Amino acid sequence: MSDLAELYLVLVVIYAFECAAFVPRRALGLVRRFGRWRVRRTFAPSAGWLRGFVFGEPWPPLSPALVTEPLPLVVGPDGLYALAERDVDYAHVPWQKVERVAADGTRLRVNGKVVALLATRVGARALAEALDGLAAQPRSERESRLRRWLDARFDGAAVQARLAPMWRGTLAVRIAATVLWVTVFAGLPVLLWTPLAALFLAVGVVAVAAWIAAAVLFELALRRSRRSGWLPGGLRPELAKRIAAAASPLATMRACDHLARELAGDLDPLAAAAPLVPASELRAVGRARLVDLRHRRGDDAPEGGEADRGWWHRETLARVEQTLRDRGIDPDALLAAPAPDGADMIAWCPCCLAQYRGGDDAPRACANASCNGIVLCAFG
Repeated sequence: MSDLAELYLVLVVIYAFECAAFVPRRALGLVRRFGRWRVRRTFAPSAGWLRGFVFGEPWPPLSPALVTEPLPLVVGPDGLYALAERDVDYAHVPWQKVERVAADGTRLRVNGKVVALLATRVGARALAEALDGLAAQPRSERESRLRRWLDARFDGAAVQARLAPMWRGTLAVRIAATVLWVTVFAGLPVLLWTPLAALFLAVGVVAVAAWIAAAVLFELALRRSRRSGWLPGGLRPELAKRIAAAASPLATMRACDHLARELAGDLDPLAAAAPLVPASELRAVGRARLVDLRHRRGDDAPEGGEADRGWWHRETLARVEQTLRDRGIDPDALLAAPAPDGADMIAWCPCCLAQYRGGDDAPRACANASCNGIVLCAFG
């Protein structure tokens, strides 16, 4: 392999990382391929990783991934606690002891301590705004305010209202980035492996011009986004990311990813996906959420958090079911029991659909490691 061919492979590997967002494993990506939206789950090379990658479309039209996630904490009228993860506090904190809730990038801090790591800055900021000041309210007002915030998280119209101005505001950037992509990843192989090497200067000029144009247009799009309001100024990419997007042609191709990743971070994954993805994919996402909420045997709540977990579970489940019904999907039909494989089958797993025979040693939870504590359902 020639040195130029090796250089080309290095460019491909670096570009693959530019297409990826490094997010918690629970996060989901929504990616549009030729006008059709798809759900893209987080890829983690190892089962022990708490974080992984969500990839945007690597080829034209270079569609970025919208990143959304279920919340990594339980909130109720009496207090809150983070779900068990490394490097976060797991204790239940009653509202009487909460002095300050703030967002620090993607970290949520309660009284200065990190209690949750979010996938997006917009998600962390929306969560901090919803929770800060609740401690000073009476319990009834806390409950009403939390319900209004959950209603906003499950607002299916919000993602479409934000997408339209983003696509319009970044159209010129995406066109210039696509031209840059074609010159690098289509033009370079032509120059390397065909007799058209004499066109090197022309291809190079086009690539440099597209690079400069995309970088300048990206900055202009950022300024327009602040005026139009679809991306609040406080959530614009950090200066370091904007410099990197202009300094490297591979990063410039993916500059719009920085904007799209924050677009749906404050929405529930089901609400963000509902108006975009086909019904078959929405059923798959909705079924996974229902299994989690109805049948997963979670960790025991920390002392004092049982009531909050019950409240949170009921409120979230009600909104998940309503979101599915609004799209013409019956939640109960999604979890209908399969036909028993035999007369001795007494239970089945609602996650993997494995069936179990009766006996003294019959398990209560699914033995499949990927189901991770799903409680079995009895036939009949």
